[in-house]
Amino acid sequence: MNLAACVRYLIPVCLFCLTLLPSTAQGKTLIELSRSLDARPVWEALADGADPRERDKNANTPLHIAAAWGTPDICRALLRAGAEVDARNKNGATPLLAAAREGRAANMMVLMEAGADINAASGNGITPLHAAFTAHGAPALEALRVLLERKPDLDVRDKQGNTPLCLGIGRVESSCILLLLDAGADPNIPNQSGQTAVHEAVRTNRVAIMEHLIRHGADLNTPGRYGTPLQVAAMNGFTAMAEILVANGADRARLASNQPLRRPERKKQKYPLHHAAQSGFDLEEVRTLLKTGADPNRLDNYQKTPLAYAVNEGRLSTIILLLEAGADPNISDSQWGYPLHSATQKNRPEVIKYLLQYGAKPNQMGKLDTPLQRAASLDWYDAAKVLIEAGADVDKASGMGLTALAYAAFKPDSRVAPLLIASGADVNLQGRAKMSPFFIAVAEHNIETSHLLLAHGADINATGPGGVSSLQVAVKKRYPDMVDLLLKAGADGAQKDQFGKTAMHLAARTNEMSTLKLLVSKGYAVDEPDRLGMTPLFSAAMSGRKEATEYLIKQGADVMARDQGGNTPLHQAALNAQPETCAELIDAGADINALDKRGQTPLDLALSRLGNKRQPRGEIKQRLIDVVEYLKSHGAREPSKE
Repeated sequence: MNLAACVRYLIPVCLFCLTLLPSTAQGKTLIELSRSLDARPVWEALADGADPRERDKNANTPLHIAAAWGTPDICRALLRAGAEVDARNKNGATPLLAAAREGRAANMMVLMEAGADINAASGNGITPLHAAFTAHGAPALEALRVLLERKPDLDVRDKQGNTPLCLGIGRVESSCILLLLDAGADPNIPNQSGQTAVHEAVRTNRVAIMEHLIRHGADLNTPGRYGTPLQVAAMNGFTAMAEILVANGADRARLASNQPLRRPERKKQKYPLHHAAQSGFDLEEVRTLLKTGADPNRLDNYQKTPLAYAVNEGRLSTIILLLEAGADPNISDSQWGYPLHSATQKNRPEVIKYLLQYGAKPNQMGKLDTPLQRAASLDWYDAAKVLIEAGADVDKASGMGLTALAYAAFKPDSRVAPLLIASGADVNLQGRAKMSPFFIAVAEHNIETSHLLLAHGADINATGPGGVSSLQVAVKKRYPDMVDLLLKAGADGAQKDQFGKTAMHLAARTNEMSTLKLLVSKGYAVDEPDRLGMTPLFSAAMSGRKEATEYLIKQGADVMARDQGGNTPLHQAALNAQPETCAELIDAGADINALDKRGQTPLDLALSRLGNKRQPRGEIKQRLIDVVEYLKSHGAREPSKE
């Protein structure tokens, strides 16, 4: 068996990931790890006792996920660990059905070698053959070949009575249909509506396919839901189809006496080539229109070319016809952009290859991004690989100032990120957005991608907008595991943002005790002031963080530290209506009557805010009253009544 297509898609992925991806199984379920292209975390998780039979909310097992999105190595590892090869999910689908639906031929081979039931149907009667036949693109053709070699039931019916041939004949590529017919599929089996594959081919006007159906014994006179095939062709005005049917024995006598083979002339279509390209079923019509002089680059009322429609619908045969006839792949429209962007959006690598072959520019900027940046943002590995091989610039910045690697960093466990790095992407390039890929990975809590970027030279202390460091982002977003990773990898805990705040200021303000203790244990100063002179104790006290306030005081924080206005932490706690931290500071020795540079005590500030014309209401007002009462009861001097 020729597995060239399979090898072409899977081997480069495995090589990249095995050499680049670190082992990061910590904190992830086996189901999450099974979606990866790296088998090592799965091996480690299984060695640590992970259950290969666990289920997600849709009752998918790790093997379902690996079959659809993972690699053969992951599938083998799960099976060796006891995964059930024919486990059913919520919809009754098996792992083999999941692999067939995504065209994963190599994974299908592993499952079938392990004894997977090739005819196991889901709850709606869909079998792996239904799924493989109706999947999309070149990988689907290989998946269909692999399955047919195992001799599945070719004429099995789903709950609606559709055989695989009947279900897909109106929408799949001709090559898949011919493969199924040559294997012996019966074109004359009706579904519950009485429609056979012959009726469906007529209904969708697939003239070229009809010729193959006739050679394989199609019955042209069986009545279906809408009549015989000839009656359906006549009703829809499919002249070429009707002529083929009559020439091959269709009973014309079944037509009404006044029913012609051609419908009465309808209003001539203004854009016939656009219509034919969009429908995707009548290639002969596209050929005829092109031969008779139709302009493949004509714009319709929506400023779209026929190629734009064909690419959006994924009609590969139509796309090739249009390109060979001179269609320009570099014409953009306001909705879908350039055809290359549209093909990338839908993850159609075969379409991308042809567009590039006929002159599509891989670095063409759309409204905001290049095709490669779009592939990275959607984590489409195959599309990204084709674009890079065609010369796409891995470091080009988008309209938002982000590189492809920066977009990849947004995606959890990005598969495109290692590909970009292996292709020479600059891991520290920030662009106009002032955000490096590493900064984004940290902000999005993408542990695996963060490890990957660090392993390839990412600057751990590079700052983002506002001078904020990656460590500060992790603290602000309350990612203690990320903070631990960064500090162990050498992040500078004393680094300041544009306001002079350190990670300790942020940890104190958010009451992140594990981070606060980790920073203190690393020796970072508890009294480091920001640009306004405020220490972390100010941040904790004015935010009402009692636990952080108490801890900082115990670590030696100065309760009488002064900011640029001469305020102490007690001044700020009182002004911000925080009675609990006021109490902590007074108990620790804070001067209750300390004066700021304007001669005001903490009580003065609380009373001033309480008496403001825009006085606070509700809970804040009550908390201010509590502060005033507490300060008075503990010896605060009341302001003069003069």
